[in-house]
Amino acid sequence: HVVIGVISGSTTVWGTPVQVNADYGYGYPACVCSIGGGKVIATYLDSSGYQYARCGTITAATKTIVFGVEITLYSTATYMSAQSLAYSSLRDATVVVVNRYDYAFVYRLTVSGTTITADLLDNTGNSSLNGGCQIVNDPATDVFMVANKYTSGANHFGIGRTFSLGASAWSMATVSLSFSSTLESDNLTLAYDTSIDRYVVTWQDSGADYVYYCVGIPGADTSSDIMTWGTATVLISSASKVYADYLSTSYNTAKDRDRKSTRLNSIT
Repeated sequence: HVVIGVISGSTTVWGTPVQVNADYGYGYPACVCSIGGGKVIATYLDSSGYQYARCGTITAATKTIVFGVEITLYSTATYMSAQSLAYSSLRDATVVVVNRYDYAFVYRLTVSGTTITADLLDNTGNSSLNGGCQIVNDPATDVFMVANKYTSGANHFGIGRTFSLGASAWSMATVSLSFSSTLESDNLTLAYDTSIDRYVVTWQDSGADYVYYCVGIPGADTSSDIMTWGTATVLISSASKVYADYLSTSYNTAKDRDRKSTRLNSIT
């Protein structure tokens, strides 16, 4: 189900949940992404591991959603899992990255009305993107950033990679950039600070039951994969209560504007 909440002050008023699929979900949460124009895209998995997507129009005043026809992104029962969505306003397209048996699949979703057209940009799976994945879009450069787990033998790395989205293809940087060597869980998140051009990634080390975070600085060449990661910092030193659950991170643009305004007034 998908439901709209309208915020008034510190109170959220929820509408009526709208069912997007009659089957029960498989393991991992569904993803919802705003694509502008009062529309959202939802992607989700059913109990067989099939992956689906629907686009709907939203009316905030009445807290209603009207969804179009469901489309199948992947129809083989191979238990696709961790998935993430990001919208490119420049391309007017949404990219979804989904994990299947330790391979990443990348789709571009375009919308007409509430009808989705899906292009499978990576139809073989990218073996260097295996495990939990998160994706964000930098609206200034239209570069996408993916953070995910990469397993190589007994080693578990957290890596970040950038890529660009063309008219009919995608271009993935070739070098993996590690922000962690102890990411043993699929539990990770990614957010982008538009005001200072920084990525923030959080992840759980299930072996030590710690939650960490660090900051990523993109290079001057936005078409390359140049990234500099800061020092991993402990956020929670005993994460047993969130073990096997899901972290979530969000960047608040309004708060950042307020903070910058305060700085400027102080300088003046």
